[in-house]
Amino acid sequence: MGRRAGAFLALVCALLAVAPARVHAQNLFEIQVFPDEILDRGETQIEFHNVFMPNGTRLPDQMLDPSTHMHVSFEVAHGWTDTFETGFFLETSPSADDNHAALTGFHVRPKLRLAKWQQVPFHVSLSVEYAFFKHPDDTAFRQAVLITPILERHLGAFEMSLNPGIEVNLRGPEAGTAPRFEPSAKVASRLASNVWFGLEYYAETGSIKHFEPLSEQHHLVFPALDIRTATGWDLNIGVGRGLTGGSEHWVVKWIVGLRLPR
Repeated sequence: MGRRAGAFLALVCALLAVAPARVHAQNLFEIQVFPDEILDRGETQIEFHNVFMPNGTRLPDQMLDPSTHMHVSFEVAHGWTDTFETGFFLETSPSADDNHAALTGFHVRPKLRLAKWQQVPFHVSLSVEYAFFKHPDDTAFRQAVLITPILERHLGAFEMSLNPGIEVNLRGPEAGTAPRFEPSAKVASRLASNVWFGLEYYAETGSIKHFEPLSEQHHLVFPALDIRTATGWDLNIGVGRGLTGGSEHWVVKWIVGLRLPR
């Protein structure tokens, strides 16, 4: 078990330490740091994801589309065992003031929680996601696999989550190119029994073989508020600001989750 833990950490460190293909627009349909938590066996959860960009968004060629954007998406997830769940995510971009297509794709996400390793100070899960999608300005759909290790640590009223994600393009303009590095992270502190305040970070830095110049990378920081109730519904809301010229200026997002009765 120690060798497995060491190999896993070596892989994660290698992905994070690679030296800095063009960066395409960041995924702004699902702005969420994945938690380590897995749904219980037989449990089902639905989530509504809403993303609003009042100042427009960045196109794959780094040009700014100044039109107001609204992304509305829906996810349903089901727990099959105490350590395995599957989620289905449907994304739309129903913008009224431009020519964006309403349906922009779907994702299927199996997620597995791994056994605890004494040598690793994190709870560890793994998400392997198939995505069939297009950016709102695209004419054709793309296909990709997203591999996201999930590392989470709880210390009293403090928690930290890391998602060093990798995207492998299977079909589309970037098929066959080197995988892309898309890390995200979150730190949060409990303010009350059901209320947490945190900072969320999302990035897209480019190919793992060659990172883009910092000014062309996508980096967003979100102060965020979480309400996690004992009755089965949760709320995550945040206002994000781009940190580089290649990022969106302002992004507002809110996620409402509800666990259904069994």
